[in-house]
Amino acid sequence: MARQLKDIDLLGVVGFDDSPFVVVYLESMSRVRSVINAQIDPLKPGRQTYFLPAMLEAKRQLERVNASRKHILLLSDGVTRGSQGELVDLVNTMRSDSRITTSAVAISNEADVRIMKRIAQYGGGLFHHVVDPSTLPQIVLEQLQDKRKDEPQNEPPLIPFQERGSELLSGFSH
Repeated sequence: MARQLKDIDLLGVVGFDDSPFVVVYLESMSRVRSVINAQIDPLKPGRQTYFLPAMLEAKRQLERVNASRKHILLLSDGVTRGSQGELVDLVNTMRSDSRITTSAVAISNEADVRIMKRIAQYGGGLFHHVVDPSTLPQIVLEQLQDKRKDEPQNEPPLIPFQERGSELLSGFSH
């Protein structure tokens, strides 16, 4: 995946179990490309998770940088301690106040798909559900390349025209 990113792209990784830990501090790919895989590979699922503090750490790191697009990609089974309402409030606030979008990838058959979908919905991002973890690299790459939902999609401009005989527009002159 790291090969697909440009040297000027920024990437950071925050891991979590019952507390967050920074795996890769938010940095340009030119600085972390050579070590990124070695730092991410040891991450393995396990133990109970609490991802609200990890998302707060990701938010703190993103707020410190000047970037045109700021995005969090949450990879989890969605089973977490704490209030689901707090998670939804956090991603909604990040989106509206800091222009940080959040996507969610639910991993496993037993994933809490409902909360992961809500995180993506309120975070302005995309949602994926995967059972086979080998599909994760492709999904992560798609997330990095996708535009936010609120970004223009390079469509031609809308040019209105008046149809002759329109009752709605009959009072306006041509």
